[in-house]
Amino acid sequence: TGQVPREDLYSFTKPGSAWYAWEWLSDLVLGFAYRWGGLKGVALLGAGICCLASVMVFRFALSISGGVFVSLGLALLATGVAGIHFLSRPHIFTLLLLPLFLWTLMRDRRQHTAWVWGLIPLTAVWTNLHGGFLGGVASVFVFAAGAFGEGLLDPAHRRAKFQSAARYAALGSGCLAASLLNPYGWRLQVHLYHYLRSDWIREVVEEFQAPKFRTESEF
Repeated sequence: TGQVPREDLYSFTKPGSAWYAWEWLSDLVLGFAYRWGGLKGVALLGAGICCLASVMVFRFALSISGGVFVSLGLALLATGVAGIHFLSRPHIFTLLLLPLFLWTLMRDRRQHTAWVWGLIPLTAVWTNLHGGFLGGVASVFVFAAGAFGEGLLDPAHRRAKFQSAARYAALGSGCLAASLLNPYGWRLQVHLYHYLRSDWIREVVEEFQAPKFRTESEF
């Protein structure tokens, strides 16, 4: 139809009920990959994104530790834990964009640059790719809270720390506002709130549970 669906078209028990296609942009990307190369094209795209995600995790760890072997160990551990999620599905975009967010914020924390404001339009894109965009927005506010806490504990640099806190609070607010740029507006955030509060989802869906390191898939 050329439109983002707003009603459940396939449900037998709840036909016509409200439906939020919050991953519609991922559907388009994967659809173009399929049109280009069939299932092989979809698999190639998914594998490429997962590889880039692992690289971004390594770069983020390297920016914190400064040690290649420590960062490599952390990246391999993260890759092993995330292995059950390495599927050609919309969540792989979150696996890539979340470490990219954190790496950008960490670099800006050391030296402020204008590049960090690019996270605002990136949030708008991420919102339409996967619901994990909330993790990116939350990360910005965590940096704001961290800078504010540092200001309280460091009187000598209190002014600079408070300015950084205000900077990240403004950035987080911009990212949150950018997340409204989706076909459903603020209703998507409300839907995500009710979705994440579902006890059934948290207890049954394996992706919402803690990693099980003793299972074969974690190694």
